[in-house]
Amino acid sequence: MTNCQRRTDVAALARRALSILCGVAQFLLPLAAKADDQEGPYTYTVAEGIAVITAFDPDYAGPLFITNSLGGFPVGVIGNRAFWYNPGLSSITIPGSIADIGEEAFMSCPGITNVVLGHGIASIGDFAFYNCDGMSHVTIPDSVTNIGHWGFADSTGLVTVAFGNGIASIRDNAFYGCDSLSGAVFPESVTSIGGWAFYACSRLASVTIPSGTTTVGTFAFAGCDGLTNISVAPGNTNYSSVDGVLFEQAQTLLLQYPGGKPGDYVVPGTVTRVADGAFYACPAVTGVTLPGTVTEIGNYAFSGCDGLTQMTIPDSVVTIGIFAFSYCDKLAALTIGNSVTEIGNWAFTECNNLADVTIPDSVNTIGGAAFYTCTNLGSVVLGTNVADIGWAAFCGCEHLSSVTFPGSLTNIGQSAFQACGGLTTVTIPENVVTIGTYAFSDCSSLTHIHVADDNQNFCSVDGVLFNESRTVLLQYPAGRSGVYEIPGGTVWIGDAAFCYCGNLSAVTFPNGIADIGDSAFYCCKGLTGITIPEGVTNIGWWAFTSCRSLTELAIPDSVIAIGDYAFLDCVALESVVIGDGLVNMGNNVFYGCVSLSSVTIAGEVTGIGGEAFSGCSALTHITVPESVGVIGYRAFASCAELDSIYFCGDAPIAGDQIFTNSAPTIYYRYGTTGWGATFAGRPTALWRASVRGGGFSTAPGSQDILLRFGGPPGDVAVVEYCADLAEGHWVPIFTNTLTS
Repeated sequence: MTNCQRRTDVAALARRALSILCGVAQFLLPLAAKADDQEGPYTYTVAEGIAVITAFDPDYAGPLFITNSLGGFPVGVIGNRAFWYNPGLSSITIPGSIADIGEEAFMSCPGITNVVLGHGIASIGDFAFYNCDGMSHVTIPDSVTNIGHWGFADSTGLVTVAFGNGIASIRDNAFYGCDSLSGAVFPESVTSIGGWAFYACSRLASVTIPSGTTTVGTFAFAGCDGLTNISVAPGNTNYSSVDGVLFEQAQTLLLQYPGGKPGDYVVPGTVTRVADGAFYACPAVTGVTLPGTVTEIGNYAFSGCDGLTQMTIPDSVVTIGIFAFSYCDKLAALTIGNSVTEIGNWAFTECNNLADVTIPDSVNTIGGAAFYTCTNLGSVVLGTNVADIGWAAFCGCEHLSSVTFPGSLTNIGQSAFQACGGLTTVTIPENVVTIGTYAFSDCSSLTHIHVADDNQNFCSVDGVLFNESRTVLLQYPAGRSGVYEIPGGTVWIGDAAFCYCGNLSAVTFPNGIADIGDSAFYCCKGLTGITIPEGVTNIGWWAFTSCRSLTELAIPDSVIAIGDYAFLDCVALESVVIGDGLVNMGNNVFYGCVSLSSVTIAGEVTGIGGEAFSGCSALTHITVPESVGVIGYRAFASCAELDSIYFCGDAPIAGDQIFTNSAPTIYYRYGTTGWGATFAGRPTALWRASVRGGGFSTAPGSQDILLRFGGPPGDVAVVEYCADLAEGHWVPIFTNTLTS
C-alpha cells in the first residue's frame, strides 16, 4: 500500500468519524447510566463502530502515543475533558484515525511540551489546549478546518504556530493571552479570524490577513503592544491596509491600529467610523487626529491608550460609544464637537488627568459612569440641552467643585455625583423630574442643596432636599455637622438620605415618621445616639450600617420589619431593646456588633435571620421569644462569650452552622416540644421555674397580686421584693414548691 493510499484510508476513516459526531454528542448523555469500557489507562465508549476516549488515567506520567484502537474499534474521537488536568503528561502524539478533539480535552496540562497532531484531525474543540503553558510550538495539519473558541488560549509558553493549508476558521479567543507567541502566518484558506482571537499576544510584530479572509472579529489583535504592522494580501475584497493600519476595503471604517505602532497618527479623510476597539490598549500612540468626516466613535475605540494626551472630537461626530476613551490616564485636554448628541456609558471613565470638560449644547444624554472617577476633574460646563445625566456619571470626581445644571435637565441618575468631595452647593433646576438614590451622597463638602422655586417635584428646606410635598426627606448634605432636627410632616426618610454624613452627631425625629429607608444612615460614623419614634413600621436594609459611634438602641413596638444588614458593623453598640411589634428580623442585622452585650427581643418575631448576631463577641446570653420558628444560617456564629440561650417556645427550625465558633448551653421551658439532648450541635438543659403568662396581674376588686409560674414538678419558686432599686437590696417574701 502506498503512502497516498494510507492517507486516503485515514481520511475516509476521519470522515466516517466526523459523520457520527452529532450522534456521539447525543450518545454520551444516555450512556451516563452505563459504565464506560476500560482498556489500560483509557476509558472509552463505542458509537457506531467508533471508539470515543472519555477519560484517561490522571496519574499517568511521561510521553504518550495515543492508541488508534480500543476494544477492537478504531479510535475516532477524543471526548470532552478526556485528558484535562493531567500534570504528568510530557508530550502527546495523536494518531491520524482521530477526527475530532473535544472541548477541554487537554485543558490545563502544563507538563506537555510537544504535541504531534495526526493528519486526520478536522476540528480542535473549544478550550482543547487551554492553559497548556509548557507547549512552545504546534503544527496544525492540513486536515484541520476549525480551531475552537479559546482553543490554545492562555498557553503562555507558546512561541510559534504553523497553520495547515486547510484551516478556515480561527474562533473567538483561540490564542487569547498567548503572550510569548511571536510568529503566526495565516494560509490562504483562512476565511474567518474571530474576536479577541490573538488578544494580548504581545510579541506578535506583524500579521498578514490572507486574500480569502472575509471576517476579522472585533479586538482580534487588540492588546498586542508589540504589533507594528497589519498588512492585507493582494486580492482581498473585504479589507485593506494603509501604513500598517487595518481598514475595511473602502477605507471608510478604521478597524485596527497596531498596538505597538508609536507616535502620532492622522486618520485618513475617507474614514467615517472608528470601529469598536480600533485603538484599544495602544499604549504607544501619543496623539490621534480625527478628520471632519468621522461621525461615529465606536465602543472601546480608544480605551486604555495610556500615551494619549489630548483629543479633539470633530464637529462631525454624533455618537461616542461606551468605554470609548476609558482608562486614558494621560488624557489632559478634551474638546467635544458640537454635533455629539450622546456620550456613552463609561466613555471617559478614569481619565484621571482631565481637569475640565465642556459638554456642548448638542448633547442631550450623558451616559452612566461617563466620567466615573476622573479624580482630577475640577470643572464641568453642561450644554443648554442636556436632559439626562446617567447613573454614576460623575461619581468619584473628588476634585469637582463646580457644576451648573441647565434648565433642560430632567433626570439626575443614581449616584450621579456621589463622592464629589469638592462640591459645596448645587441647585436643582425647574424641570428636573427624577433624582436617583445616592445622587449627592458622600459629597463631604456639600452644605446646601437648593431647588428652583418653580420645580413641581422637589423642594429645599434649609438646604436639605425633600419631595415637593415635604413628606419625604431625600438628601441631607454630607458636609454638614452637629445635630439635625427633621421637620414635622416628614413621613419617610428616603433611601440613602443621610448616607455618609460622617459629621452628623444626632438626629431628632418628629412624630409621624413611618419608614426609614434602605441605607438611610449608612456610615454615619459620628452618630452617637438615635431615638426611633413610635409609628415607624420599617427599618430598611443597611439603614444604620457602620454607624460606629452608636452605643444604644431601642426599637419601638410599631416596628414590624428590620431589613438585612440594618445595624451591621455598629461596633460601639452595647445594648438593644426590640419592641413587641417586630415580625421579621432580616439577615446580618447585628453582624459584627462586637460590643453588643445586652439584647432584649419582645413581640411576635417569627424568625431570626442568617448571621443576625454573627460576630457579636461580647454577647453572653439572649432570650428567644416563643414566636420564633426559624433561626437562620450562622445566626449566632463567632459569639465567643455566648454561654446561654433561653428559648421560650418549641424548638425552632435550625439553619446550618448556627453556633460555629460559639459554645452556648441551650435552655428550654417545661412543657415545650421538639427538644432533644442537643440543639444544632449544642447541649440542652431544662430552663427552671419562671414567671409565665406575661408576669403578674391583680385580681378585680383586690389588692392581691397574682403570679403565674411554669416549671417541672418539684422546682422551688422564690419571690423577692426590693424597696429601693437603686440600692438593689432584695428580700425573699414567698417560697413555693411547684406540684404541677
